[in-house]
Amino acid sequence: MIEFDPGSFKDQEGRVFVHNGRVFRTLSPDALVRMEQLENDGFLSRLAEKGILLASWLVSTDEIGMPADQYGRKIMEHEPVPVITYPYEWSFSMLRASALLTLDLLEQCLHAKMTLKDGTPFNLMYHRGRMRFIDTLSIDSYHDGQPWNGYSQFCKEFLFPLMLTGYLHIEFHPWLRGSLKGITAREMARLLRIRHYFRRGVLVNVVLQAHFEKMFGKQDIDVLKEARPVFSAHRILAIAAKLRRTIGAIHYKVDEHMWVNYREENPYSDEEADQKALFIKEVLAEQQPSQVIDIGCNTGQYSRLAAKTVDRVIAMDVDPSCIDILYQELLRDGVNNVVPMVANLTDPSPSLGWNLTERRSLFDRVKSDGFLALALIHHICIGSNIPLPNFLRMLAKLGKWGVIEWVDKSDPMVRKLLRNRQDIFVEYTWEKFQETAKQMFNIRRICEMRGGRRTLCYVVPKDG
Repeated sequence: MIEFDPGSFKDQEGRVFVHNGRVFRTLSPDALVRMEQLENDGFLSRLAEKGILLASWLVSTDEIGMPADQYGRKIMEHEPVPVITYPYEWSFSMLRASALLTLDLLEQCLHAKMTLKDGTPFNLMYHRGRMRFIDTLSIDSYHDGQPWNGYSQFCKEFLFPLMLTGYLHIEFHPWLRGSLKGITAREMARLLRIRHYFRRGVLVNVVLQAHFEKMFGKQDIDVLKEARPVFSAHRILAIAAKLRRTIGAIHYKVDEHMWVNYREENPYSDEEADQKALFIKEVLAEQQPSQVIDIGCNTGQYSRLAAKTVDRVIAMDVDPSCIDILYQELLRDGVNNVVPMVANLTDPSPSLGWNLTERRSLFDRVKSDGFLALALIHHICIGSNIPLPNFLRMLAKLGKWGVIEWVDKSDPMVRKLLRNRQDIFVEYTWEKFQETAKQMFNIRRICEMRGGRRTLCYVVPKDG
């Protein structure tokens, strides 16, 4: 019995499911006709070659042993995306790249007498080093006079979150996680000040749209019918070009606080840094994992080290600035097997949406073969008051084995955390850490550094 992905239940034209490790999408009769036309024209393959669309193609249900009377004669197959991330886990530059890619696709579609039915970042995914559009069924036929129905959604879920961060210096992540439908024009207008009205795109996309939201909400008006005479493909292309210029003018100001500067303020000498890197390399060589998660990766120094020998690395940090820097560096250097992700382990992304099934929780999506938890323990256990046993149990959920870096209270970074606080962390000791860790793991190897103030611990399963 095939189980459909619960996140695709709203699409009446097709449902996503996994069968024998392959990702498929059912197609309604109308959708099949449209997708066959796009495949025969080479439109889908051209978009995939350009890196815009996730590789997708039609397959016969007979070929894969599925009954045609239930699933139709053909269904669509997609290239699998091993790590699922959501817009509220992306950095500013990742969301902006997704917005520009959506406009790229809209323009490509209009030139081919097609359009996009919607304008949501949930139609995109980070895969193989870049953002890619994954919802082929969003590509629809265009009819003369038809407006772009995705414009309002594009503003709520792309443009306004980018403005929130770029113009007001408020990170968009909690806003997008708080409402899967994004930020309304009226909400955005309330946040902006008069001085922001002179920024590119604000008057038209925020102020005017907020006015229309209020006006049409009080009147019985068929907005699409009223607007139809003024729309054309040429007009939509002009709107897309203006949106592109607006988004291009929104810039991200990196928060230059201590964690962004941590790499430059590295507490290790060159010799110790080499020792730490060698320890991690030896663990990875012994385990030969397919996927590793680097928790609290900062700007990804050790994520990139692991990526040299591991098929895939999830690089996770609570700081959006760090992840934005990492994303830019990965893009610049062409590294395509690291998945950057903004995530807070003390406040992880929960299951969201209808029946809490539309968007899966963080822990359901990032389980890996092994983990790196480097210089993280003091932030979790002291900075966030999480007891040692709880922290270690969480690590065991994310990977069977890993490298944990113990940071002692005598370390300068811990002293900073405790500088203006009462030290209530009597259980935070090296002895207690070992005792607790041995209840869940075997400590296979340790490496002391900085006179014991930091210790690398290679842990494996109790039966390993």
